[in-house]
Amino acid sequence: MIKVPKDDIYGIKTETIRAAARVFLNGDEVICMGNPTKTRPGFVPSSKYSMAFSKSKEGIIELIIQVSSYEYNSGGILKNIKFGTFDTITRHVHRERAIEAFAFATSFIVGIIFLVVYLLRGYEAYHGYFSLGNIFMAFYLSTLNNQLLSLFFEYDLILRLRIQLVATLGINLCLLRFIHHFLRDFSNKQLVKILSIIILAMFLLVVNDPTKPGSIKVKTLQVTLSIVILNYSWQNNSLP
Repeated sequence: MIKVPKDDIYGIKTETIRAAARVFLNGDEVICMGNPTKTRPGFVPSSKYSMAFSKSKEGIIELIIQVSSYEYNSGGILKNIKFGTFDTITRHVHRERAIEAFAFATSFIVGIIFLVVYLLRGYEAYHGYFSLGNIFMAFYLSTLNNQLLSLFFEYDLILRLRIQLVATLGINLCLLRFIHHFLRDFSNKQLVKILSIIILAMFLLVVNDPTKPGSIKVKTLQVTLSIVILNYSWQNNSLP
């Protein structure tokens, strides 16, 4: 029970909850992320920031959150849930989305600019890879936090992981090839070729569905993503 100073429309904003949840305000289901269950059968994972609103009754808001997780060691409510008036919550979400939209637009526009440069300046490979790397980065950013991509179409956790995997691998491959072509005289061609093959092979993980028996689990996929991201540091050490 949440006591409020006066009856009004109040809202909550949920952030990272693993891996499925239902939220009730005053007895009404206002947020549904996946399908939380007491047992593994029927469980459907999901992950997204959400907000919902309800009018208080006699100075009280009843908040109930059902959570279940079978894919993560650290399941449950991992980030604070924000509570406030309708105006406070909506302003907060709009501010976050504006910042995320700016980051997305910056990466995407830089990508388009260098694509034009690539087309107008003799098809220099490093311009093309830098362009694609920024476009991949833009799509990766659009799947984080408030997930701007979800404003255009609905997708589940598995498709989100696949988009992130493709984007992350694309960023690493483009970065590797950009450094190779930009610093051609200092680059180790054999090492670049090996790393490129490894990254391309990892694209096969896109067909994986962590919710099905015998498949690679969500946690393993996240570790894989982390390894690919950390590959950036290795590239910097290997390619002067």
